[in-house]
Amino acid sequence: MKLCAYCGQQNGDLVFACAGCGTTEFKAIPPHPAETGLRTADAKRDEAQRCGMDAWKCGFALVLSEYLFLRSIHFVSHSSPAFASWWGHAPAALALSVATQATVFLVLVWYFSRAKSLGGFLSRTGMSFRPSPWGWGLAWVAVGIGFIDLFWVDNGLSSSSRPSARAYYTGLTDAARYFSAFTGVLIVPLYEEIATRGFLYTAFRKSYGPSITTVLILIFSAYFHWGAISHSPLTTMSLVSLWILVCLVRERTSSLWNCVICHVAYNAVVSREWRLCLAGMVVALPFFLYSRKVTAKTSTAARPNA
Repeated sequence: MKLCAYCGQQNGDLVFACAGCGTTEFKAIPPHPAETGLRTADAKRDEAQRCGMDAWKCGFALVLSEYLFLRSIHFVSHSSPAFASWWGHAPAALALSVATQATVFLVLVWYFSRAKSLGGFLSRTGMSFRPSPWGWGLAWVAVGIGFIDLFWVDNGLSSSSRPSARAYYTGLTDAARYFSAFTGVLIVPLYEEIATRGFLYTAFRKSYGPSITTVLILIFSAYFHWGAISHSPLTTMSLVSLWILVCLVRERTSSLWNCVICHVAYNAVVSREWRLCLAGMVVALPFFLYSRKVTAKTSTAARPNA
C-alpha cells in the first residue's frame, strides 16, 4: 500500500493515480510503532549473536596461535640445545616471546572486533575512557591478593616455589630478570586486558549474563596460565581471585584502565616490586581523582537537560 501525498488516502501498490484526488504523487506508509520496535529488537538480537560468535572465534584463534607457538618453540629447542639455552635465559628471547604474543593478541582482537579505525578500537575495548577512583580502590584488593600469593611462595606452597621454577629464575641474568619484571608488570597486563576484558568479556557479555561470561573468561585465562595453576591449588586460588576481581571491575566500570591498574598492581607485588607498586599507587591517586572530576564535567555537559 501507498499513501497519496495530498489527500492521504491509501492506494494499492499497482495504482498510478489516487482514487480520491487523482494525483500521481505518493509516499510510503510509515511503519507501525510496534513493527519498528520489533525490528529494533531483532537487530539487537542479531548484533548480540554476532558479537558472541566473534568472541568465540577470537578466543579459539588466540588459544590455537599460542599452542602452535609453544609447539614450535618446543620442537626447535629439542632440535637445537643451543637454541634451548638461549631461549630460556637470554633477554632477547624474552623480548621476542613477549613481542610475539602481544602482536598476535592485538592483531586478532583488532580483526574480530571489526573496528574500522584506531578510535573505534579504543572505544570498543574501553581504552578511550578515563580510569576512576573506584578502579584505584579495587587495585588495593589486587595488591592484597598479590601479598597472599607471595606468602604461598615464601612458604613453599606456590607453583613458583617448585625447584624447577626457582632454578629457572636463578639461571636468569640480571638483565633478563629486570626485563622479565618490567614486561610482566607493565607490558603483559596491558595486552592481556585488551584481549580478555577489553574485547572477549564485552563481546561475550552481549550474549550471556555476567556469571557465564566470567566463567568463560576464567577458562580462557586458565589456558594461558596453565603452567602456574596446574601445580598448586593455592596459586589457582590467587589467580582466580584476581580474574574474578578484574571481571567485576569491567562489569561495573566503562574504562578498561581500571582493569589494567588492578592487573599491574598484582603483577608488581608478585614480582617483588611491591615497594614501587605502593609508591606508584599513592602517586597515581591525584590522577584518578582528576579523571573523576573531568568525567563528571563531561557527563554533565552531555546531558540533554544540562
